[in-house]
Amino acid sequence: MPVGLLSAGIVFFTMPKPQDERASPFDALGVFTMASFLILLLLAVSEGRRYGWGSPMILTLFVASVLSLGGFLVAELKTTQPFVELRIYKHLPFAMGCLIGFLNTMEFRGTNFLLPIMLQRIYHYTAFQAGLFFLPSALVMGITSILAGRLSDTIQPKLLLILGLLGLTYVSFQFCGLDVWATTGVLLGLVVLRRGAQAFCHSPLSSSTLGAVPEEEVRMASGLFNLHRTVGGTMGVALTATLMDYREDVHTLILSERQALYPLGTEVATDSIRGVLVQAGDREGVLAQKTAAVLRQRLSEEASLAGYHDVFFMFAALTLFSLLPVLLMRGGKPDLPVKVVKKENDLHSHSVGN
Repeated sequence: MPVGLLSAGIVFFTMPKPQDERASPFDALGVFTMASFLILLLLAVSEGRRYGWGSPMILTLFVASVLSLGGFLVAELKTTQPFVELRIYKHLPFAMGCLIGFLNTMEFRGTNFLLPIMLQRIYHYTAFQAGLFFLPSALVMGITSILAGRLSDTIQPKLLLILGLLGLTYVSFQFCGLDVWATTGVLLGLVVLRRGAQAFCHSPLSSSTLGAVPEEEVRMASGLFNLHRTVGGTMGVALTATLMDYREDVHTLILSERQALYPLGTEVATDSIRGVLVQAGDREGVLAQKTAAVLRQRLSEEASLAGYHDVFFMFAALTLFSLLPVLLMRGGKPDLPVKVVKKENDLHSHSVGN
């Protein structure tokens, strides 16, 4: 809260006031239907894991959000001065940029949600250690974001964006092959590389997306572009958690069936665990219970790790798919004035650093 209030004060006293003071009719129907659609959709996505995706409440929220979206589209297309100018999507590079921003933010927020839990569950980091683990990568991302913003003014942003997406795809595939013996250096290197690649997706994507629209529509385009990223972030966290739970349950069932099919392997593991506990000083009274508990914990960790592999494979496929709409974006430098592009890049660089 103090940081937010301080930022609001700085903006109020330092940012220039907009020059366009012309009043326009208030599109009440557009505001109401858009707010209803977003609130109902985000509520359904965020609460679906708690109540079940097939529960009557969640299904009702999804249906109501679809109806609100339909009403919003009809209202905005028939209004002469709409709250949201949907015709801006006729610019194909802008539409593709919004799609990439949506998918990229899903991956970014999903992995940010997943990695700290993975470090604590699989590699037994404490919460404090997991927090410190991401400090170097945050610094790298902040510095790289500034560099990417500068480069996007001189190099084709499309090329930087492709480089960032390829880097994210590579790192996600590397996470798919990790085992429980991965060292801190390997994990830290992958996280730093992922953050660096992510930085090459933010400012270049903003330049390519907003450079595709006329200057008088930049304000509307910027708002819609950030809206896609906000919705993508919320959906990324919710879908990541849901998919992780599902895949972990699937792998737990598979490993349990393997124990029944190959009891010899389970017996060997049980004898090994029992021997370690005996050497640690455990007696016969609690030995069987502790052995079973260690075996269950080991099974849970193996199922969780396999679930993480599946989710990271999904992230790799998501970033790889994001390369397709990049091909439909413009290849040259932005048409926006340098000051406008530079301002957008600086804003995104600061937001990423925060």
